[in-house]
Amino acid sequence: MVYKNEGQGYETQMLILLIFIVISGVVYTVSSLWLLRRHKKNIGDQFSSADKINLQWLRYLIYGIGIIWLFVIFGNDVMTFNAVVVFVFFIGYFGIKQVGIFSQQSALLEKQVLTEPTEILAISTSSSEINTSANEQRKAKYLRSSLNESAAQQIHESLVESMCGKKFFLNPEITLGQLAQALNVHPHNLSQVINTFEGKTFYDYINHQRIKEFKRIVTIPENHRYTLLALAHDCGFNSKTSFNRNFKNATGFSPSEYLKQTHINLQDQ
Repeated sequence: MVYKNEGQGYETQMLILLIFIVISGVVYTVSSLWLLRRHKKNIGDQFSSADKINLQWLRYLIYGIGIIWLFVIFGNDVMTFNAVVVFVFFIGYFGIKQVGIFSQQSALLEKQVLTEPTEILAISTSSSEINTSANEQRKAKYLRSSLNESAAQQIHESLVESMCGKKFFLNPEITLGQLAQALNVHPHNLSQVINTFEGKTFYDYINHQRIKEFKRIVTIPENHRYTLLALAHDCGFNSKTSFNRNFKNATGFSPSEYLKQTHINLQDQ
């Protein structure tokens, strides 16, 4: 009867329904973008390489949902249905290429490097340079943690020893879960130790180790016959973009600028 009468007599109900439709579309889109922004930190806490695990496609997906809502509110059925068809193809194309964010493989590290302990350069950033407020936030985050100071210290010592000895960071796909399994500790406890003792996320910590390794091996004369990218791959970086970005974030210089300052010439320099 509502349809036959073209809504006559139900104007108030239809107006209320339209208002709720508009509100739900706006709230859904804005909330999704907010949650996505919050979740991006999870990548840095779980993975050492984010080249294949970026959430940009998901951001586009949310934008697509927002556009569909605009067609629903201001457009017509034809525009809405066409937008949904394009949206489905969009999900299929970009979604299938996305690596899982929460996947935690239980297998042992496939690319463990069983090298002899090697001296590693000291960390150039002193504790005084670490932002105080950031440290306070990290401490507050783990106030309710069951991990005591003594156990945390042992985990940190084991972590440092493994970085110097087995050099798990050379595995370009190393994850927090894999490293925790290798150290026989809980991933949450390992994350807490890295955040508290090193003042870094798992992503930043592992890439910092890779950069230190690069600085070490690039000083060896025998390695000067290799290219910059080859040495970066040997240190655990899986792409030139990732290497350049992390190196500059850590040192303030690009790899080429660093080599120029240290008077080191590689094959591609």
